[in-house]
Amino acid sequence: MYSNNNIIAQLQQKLSDGEKTMYVYIEESTDYDTVKVNVSEMLKMCKNINSEYCITARDSDMHYGDSDTVIYCLSYNGDYIESGSTSNVVFFSENECINFCSDYLIDLRFSDDIIISKTEAISEVIKNSNNNI
Repeated sequence: MYSNNNIIAQLQQKLSDGEKTMYVYIEESTDYDTVKVNVSEMLKMCKNINSEYCITARDSDMHYGDSDTVIYCLSYNGDYIESGSTSNVVFFSENECINFCSDYLIDLRFSDDIIISKTEAISEVIKNSNNNI
């Protein structure tokens, strides 16, 4: 499992650097979603393990529209940030998320006796991801 041991320190540094928002990358097995989040809200959530930070379409600043519909609820379990009831891993790095999803895709295809290269997997992950930037 991917773990980010210094997640609170990273968020505190972003605030110290004057960053109010950032993008996170939420894996969805073989693809991912890119979502804009509020750094202060993320830090607050991480300091209260198992609390949630729910992101609305309006907050996300992405293609979801301009409504108060909740699109993601994030939580911090003490090891990593996760999303939803399926505990999808939330990454700060797009490359780490792509790597996670492509490894999953390679394993999935291998279980079906299909061999794909890492390059092919990465290409497919990027192509199928909802709103990569």
